[in-house]
Amino acid sequence: MRIKNALCNNKRFIDKFIAFVVISVTLFASCGTETPPEPVRRSVESLGTIVTITIYDDPKPGYFDGAFALVDQVYRLMSLQLEDSELVALNAAAGVAPVEVSPMTMEVLLAARGIAEQSNGRFTPMIEPLVALWDIGGGKPRNSGEAEMAEAREVLGLEILATEHAQ
Repeated sequence: MRIKNALCNNKRFIDKFIAFVVISVTLFASCGTETPPEPVRRSVESLGTIVTITIYDDPKPGYFDGAFALVDQVYRLMSLQLEDSELVALNAAAGVAPVEVSPMTMEVLLAARGIAEQSNGRFTPMIEPLVALWDIGGGKPRNSGEAEMAEAREVLGLEILATEHAQ
């Protein structure tokens, strides 16, 4: 009885014992008997790069097919490498005529315009005239003169990107 009272009265011992119990319970509670599934990755070449999708859980049939179909749709609608994409049509008609686009492209354009406005022009979706002028990503990149730069800057502003869509 004396030993028991001595141990119970020893505050340091009690604090250490409580800490040991808390740490032990935490460690054992976090140790599961099941190991998490290994991540599953699939890659395709699209959007001018390699697109890799990783699923950190057991992927159901069709998950990768659905995800890559969406990537392909974005590529077909908004690629600058495809002559029949909506983005190429927008750039070709910039400042000349309106172009009807899909809801997905419209959503991306509205989001890009919002980011441009929030960044005070540090980001602009209207950069294509400079990309074309400098041949960025092309076979003959070049510097441009001031006159060419001034002409390209005329169509860089967000006011050129007018959007009309159904509410």
